[in-house]
Amino acid sequence: IEEMIERRRHVVTPALFLVIVLTAWCSIWSSSHAMGSHAMGAIMDGMMTRSATRMYVSTNASTAPTPLLMVTPPRKRSDDITVNPSETKRKALVEDCQFQLEGPVSTLQHQIGAKPLLQSMVQVDGSYRLIFITQHMNKLAYAEWTTGANCTCDHQPATLYANQHENDKGFGGTFILTCPLNVGTVKIISNANSVVEYNTNLFRKCSDNNAQLGIPDQSTNKVACTMVSGNHWELTQWIEYHRMIGFEHFLIYLNEQYNATTLPDTADITYIPWNYKQLGRNAIAHQAAQQQDCILRAQARNVTWLALFDIDEYFQIANNTTTLDDILLTHKDNEEMGGLQLPSWFFGDNLQENRTVLNDTRLVIDSVWRGPRAHEYPDGRRGMGREKMIVRPRRVFYFGCHKILVGGSMLLEPRIRMIHYKQRQQGIFSISRQQSAKDESLREAYGLKLRER
Repeated sequence: IEEMIERRRHVVTPALFLVIVLTAWCSIWSSSHAMGSHAMGAIMDGMMTRSATRMYVSTNASTAPTPLLMVTPPRKRSDDITVNPSETKRKALVEDCQFQLEGPVSTLQHQIGAKPLLQSMVQVDGSYRLIFITQHMNKLAYAEWTTGANCTCDHQPATLYANQHENDKGFGGTFILTCPLNVGTVKIISNANSVVEYNTNLFRKCSDNNAQLGIPDQSTNKVACTMVSGNHWELTQWIEYHRMIGFEHFLIYLNEQYNATTLPDTADITYIPWNYKQLGRNAIAHQAAQQQDCILRAQARNVTWLALFDIDEYFQIANNTTTLDDILLTHKDNEEMGGLQLPSWFFGDNLQENRTVLNDTRLVIDSVWRGPRAHEYPDGRRGMGREKMIVRPRRVFYFGCHKILVGGSMLLEPRIRMIHYKQRQQGIFSISRQQSAKDESLREAYGLKLRER
């Protein structure tokens, strides 16, 4: 620490000095998550260095810039929740590894310019799938990297698959590059001869061990995946509810500063540190990279069904005598199907109605006023295309938040509806009071149980 401060004394403030010293002391004191010299070296290994023509993640600690704030903060688990030792070890592996990767990638976000940014890589079926984000590019820059680009993995030709997302808020896209095992260097040359190059060693550390994928074992049948930024009270409700209807594991991507003390912590939850800022205005492109990473992790662990949705969205089984397992079982033999689309309904508050439940004890499902189905909206647009999906990961090659873009076929499943509580406290999203109706079916079925939990 003293050597670090001496080298950077011209930029280190007293407050920063205190942060570094306290963080180092807490890291040494914590027996379960002690950083030690090895982990500090791993972080230094991951620091990004840069030249005029290429960018890469350095694996040489002696030449890497000295990090000032890239130190793992102390992390504690809830004392009142029991997690068996093997689960604790597995969860720590994925969370710690991804946390160390998060820092260098976040740094690179600020320096990459109009070039594709390598955000993650996952080992699937004897090869690596590398996910690049391009949401920070305009259409012209995007075209330079997708049309006639030259991609290599350790100087061997590689195929790059690209897809773009465009809406009224902006443009964005995601690359997927497939490379062989033990790949060391990935290089892309655009059709304008701009070059970006990555050393993959740090990325591979978070993929080479199955335990680091975040999903416990290959017998996991139903996994729910989402990304959060705050709203931990709503996250707790969302997990508890979907656990009750049959989901077995929850893969939660944290688009925020990691702080385990404020998060629900049980054996069926794994957190993936993913504190990357949204580049550009297109949130769909930002979310697409996270969902693609989740799908690849599920593929690697042979997950049967993977649900991809947000914490303000709840899946409701239409018939109380039918279970989620019953419905999924009816699709078991449809080998061509890539996933189930669930019809979307917007729910929210009636702003003219006096609320009978105090705000600090309200559940999300206490918002019981609903709008019409997507295709019934007066303008014919606001609800369209907002279905969410339960996919078969093995039948999905490329996903776009609401639908499979490349992969198996999609089937609308009316026995499950997706209730969307988007901006619920402001009323029902995008419609007037005259078009709403009271629907208490979900609250009546699960409200008491959820409140008790």
